[in-house]
Amino acid sequence: VGIPDLSTTIFGKKINLPIFLAPAAMQRLYHHEGDRASAKAAEKFGQLTCDHILMRDKFGYPGIGQFYDALVTLDRYTDMLDVTAVHSMDGLDTARALQHFVGDDSVEYVVRVYSDNHRSLINACRDLRYNHELSTPGIHQTNAIIENKNRLVENGARVSLVQAGLPSCWWPYAMGCWCFLRNIQRKDGDTSPYYKRNEIEFRGKAIPFGCGVWYIPSPTRKDSIQSKADPRQKLGIFMGYRLAPGGKWNGEYLVIDLEKFVNTNLHYTTPPTAFKGIVPHVTKSVDYYHAGVD
Repeated sequence: VGIPDLSTTIFGKKINLPIFLAPAAMQRLYHHEGDRASAKAAEKFGQLTCDHILMRDKFGYPGIGQFYDALVTLDRYTDMLDVTAVHSMDGLDTARALQHFVGDDSVEYVVRVYSDNHRSLINACRDLRYNHELSTPGIHQTNAIIENKNRLVENGARVSLVQAGLPSCWWPYAMGCWCFLRNIQRKDGDTSPYYKRNEIEFRGKAIPFGCGVWYIPSPTRKDSIQSKADPRQKLGIFMGYRLAPGGKWNGEYLVIDLEKFVNTNLHYTTPPTAFKGIVPHVTKSVDYYHAGVD
């Protein structure tokens, strides 16, 4: 039996393709970028693997924002790790979370999604037209990569919340901030996952979750109205980074005014109802508050 010919012809030129690359995607890339198309498509997108984390507490309370669960997604080539808080584990919320991770990239560029056999993941991949490979039911080792990432994200959120002194219900922001800070770090002299995915270095400030920062409030919010003599900056608690679809940062930080936490019980069991109506400011100007927050 001879070796099968895995090559394909695009615009009259023969190119050897990895078996997992979609010809439709290659045609589009080749049309714009010539001979580098095959290498670029193979390098930018490997397999995606994802899994849910059930995050509601022992009393059944959701996290801040009425989020009950989280979807953890990993791009195995770039090592880009992301978590999206979701209101439920149904197919629609799962599809939205996956689409936000992929961003503007066309469906042809997603090589494969690997996950367990949860119905919402199956429905989401079908609706998004992603190639979907399922793990073996009942054998956790076949889905070990993403399950290990789940534990990593959970531990990162716990440490972030304890360090910040905030209740556990703030996990949606703690998880997102921790993942982003991980993605912008260089490992062993290599480029960061953020750079591999977006082909640009992170130019902002790396700030721990829950840190005290000086910020300029959003001018369009009613609670930001100030008199002419008021200082332009206010003291707040850093909540993380606002990301565009695809995980790219556009220069926006998330900050909650320190006044929102005054006279509030910050024990780790405090329910989210104690923080009803609190929404972070979106700002492009923050300064690290080195003295900390008492």
